[in-house]
Amino acid sequence: MPASNDRTNQARTDAPLTRTPRLEARLVALRGRLVRSVLLHAAGSVLLVASGWILFAFLADWGLQVPRLVRLLHLGVLAALPLAAAWREGYRHLRRIPDRSGLAVLAERGTPGSDQLLVSAVQFQSRAADSSVGGKTGPGGGVTGSGGESGLESELIGRVLAQAEHRADEIDFDAALDARGPHRRFALGSVAALAVSVGLFALPGNYASIFIGRLLGGNQPWPQRTFLALELPVAERDGMVRIEGEVLRAQIARGTDLNVIVTAEGVIPGEVRLVFDDGRRTTLAGGARGVFRTRLPAMRESVGFYVVGGDDRDGLPRAEVEVLRPPDVTAVAIAVEPPPYSGLPREVFTDGGARALRGSRVTVAVRVDPPEVQGRVVLLPENRTIELTSQPMPGSENDDSFGLGFEFLAERDVRLRFELTDANGLSNPDPGLFAIDVVEDRAPEVQLAAPGRSNVETIAGGALPLRARIDDDFGVIDVSWRGRRSSEDDWSLGAPLAAVVLDESPLPGRPPRAVRVHQLLEVNDLLGEGDVDGAQLVIEVAATDNGQPPHEGVTPPVRLRVLRADEMLRRVQDRLAAARVDAAALAELQRERRGRVEDLLDGLTDDGLGSANLGAADERAVRSAINGQRRVRTDSQGLMRSLAAVTEMVLYARLDPKAEELLTELDRAQAERVERAFVEEPWRDLVAFRASSTVGQGGFAGHLVDLVELGLAVEGGVDEGLAALDRAELATSDSARRVALVEAVEAQSATLTRIEDLLDRLAEWDNFQSVLTLARDLLERQKAVRDRARRLATEER
Repeated sequence: MPASNDRTNQARTDAPLTRTPRLEARLVALRGRLVRSVLLHAAGSVLLVASGWILFAFLADWGLQVPRLVRLLHLGVLAALPLAAAWREGYRHLRRIPDRSGLAVLAERGTPGSDQLLVSAVQFQSRAADSSVGGKTGPGGGVTGSGGESGLESELIGRVLAQAEHRADEIDFDAALDARGPHRRFALGSVAALAVSVGLFALPGNYASIFIGRLLGGNQPWPQRTFLALELPVAERDGMVRIEGEVLRAQIARGTDLNVIVTAEGVIPGEVRLVFDDGRRTTLAGGARGVFRTRLPAMRESVGFYVVGGDDRDGLPRAEVEVLRPPDVTAVAIAVEPPPYSGLPREVFTDGGARALRGSRVTVAVRVDPPEVQGRVVLLPENRTIELTSQPMPGSENDDSFGLGFEFLAERDVRLRFELTDANGLSNPDPGLFAIDVVEDRAPEVQLAAPGRSNVETIAGGALPLRARIDDDFGVIDVSWRGRRSSEDDWSLGAPLAAVVLDESPLPGRPPRAVRVHQLLEVNDLLGEGDVDGAQLVIEVAATDNGQPPHEGVTPPVRLRVLRADEMLRRVQDRLAAARVDAAALAELQRERRGRVEDLLDGLTDDGLGSANLGAADERAVRSAINGQRRVRTDSQGLMRSLAAVTEMVLYARLDPKAEELLTELDRAQAERVERAFVEEPWRDLVAFRASSTVGQGGFAGHLVDLVELGLAVEGGVDEGLAALDRAELATSDSARRVALVEAVEAQSATLTRIEDLLDRLAEWDNFQSVLTLARDLLERQKAVRDRARRLATEER
């Protein structure tokens, strides 16, 4: 019974205010306003959460097409959310609405200056109601408490109640209670509910009814927003495509790359995928304007697939791709028939490439699979097309082996591209290229060994040696020389040259592949009558081969200038002066290198080495001595070449009339020499020839031959010193090393003696008086010869 007593006491405490009826009415009105505000706030909250969830459920189902179970879950949430909002925002707040004392406190806010008058009036009446239950009625009909109330106290309470009743009409509800928040919440909820409702029912395609039906568990589909179109661009040579409704049926050659293009209309999806029948999926790359592309490389087997993207998931359009076996080249045979002049045998190439001599007849045949195909070949880079015809396969042992082929004349490098087409219209997907390299028949290679320089100087009565080697890849048939004045354009001089065979052709009856020629041209025969001093000639050696047409090889032109004898002698003097400078430098270098070797020898003697192995320092010293002596050898070889060049120039120019036999011997010794490198053997033969006879003794040319002999002796001494140093480096004992170094010093000393002798002989040429005397004699003789020739010419006329 305690709970029942509490409710009874609470009810008595919040009993109506009978003594202040106007105050009672105003408080009841305030309570009503408070209840309406709570209801408006709760209704607005319910509308907001319901509208928001409906919008979420619609977008989720419309965009993702969620399954039925999820939609039912959305429906349950839609039912629970408003109830939760009503309980939280409505019922809980209604239970918290205050009693009359609390309302009086709230009313005090809207009655300025009341000084808690309304609260006091409510509390006095509530206390009186409580007292009336257990108290008694005092004088005047008033209710007294258990202890009773005095008359003064009753009077004061009555006065307060009267004032509160009077002030009741002054209560301002708007000041006591701000109802704008609940109204805004309700308005916001109403607008949200209205917007969602209008938006749903305003969408085209009966979206509202579809959404409601699907939310209640139905499976009515949404209207489709994305439409996909499939395209298979296949070249005519690679296959064909047929369209049957929304199914594309393609036939392509095996190995062909299949391009797939999907065009999206309507709502462009973020991605489009190919779904293959075996479960594989491929995502297509997105492009501009809703076009998606991909490539299926090198198709090997038939496939089927469809495209999905966005809400287009019905499995259409669909593609059925049948991969067919295309025609292909299985073997290539190239037969090359060289031109007859080459003497080369017919050759067959089966490795896909070939080499052919220019002018060869080339037969190309290919074996194809299947055999019943047509084809053509494109010759690149000229881009010429030739139709293929049935031909036997070259090199095949089976006479019945046929293929497709063609013939052509090899003039330049070509690349062959075979294009085949079968009965289905399919072409070979990768024709490939086959190369035929055409080898040119090179012109004969003419290497001029003499003259050794392109600019040659001589005098009237001199001679010009011609020595050359001619090589050709198939055969040399003719060698000749030709000449002309430098002021003329036509070749007015020339004659065939007798050739000596160096390399016979391996084929019988064919011209040789390498020959050499040698001839001595007389300057007077080249120039004819008249004043020849200062004349200039251009001379070449030419050779032709057995090509069709023949090819000609020519040496670089030799420019021959005819000088006066005194000018020629000045050239000799200048070259001998340069040789003297080189000899002096060589002597200084050899002297320095001999000092290095002597220091090394002294070091070995002072240290008293008994070890068979050199120390690191001594080894470097020996190596340095060897390198130094090699430099001396290089300079001595250069000096020898200079002396030989001067001697050769004097002999062939016939500056010394007494040296004709020396000229003949030198020309004979060099006749078989066709290499351009300097060779000492002919000069050793010349020196030996002069030593064994009285030819040229005391003559101008004889003295030059003596200089050459000294040059050869110097070079021999340098080689002896270098050989001794090499033995010192390889010596296995200290005594052997010391002996080798001593021999090196002796050889270097002997070399210095020969160089000094050579310098003395060269110094004799500083006295130019003898040279001038000889020049005058030559000039007088040449003048006499010219006068006699002119007189004879006059008499003949």
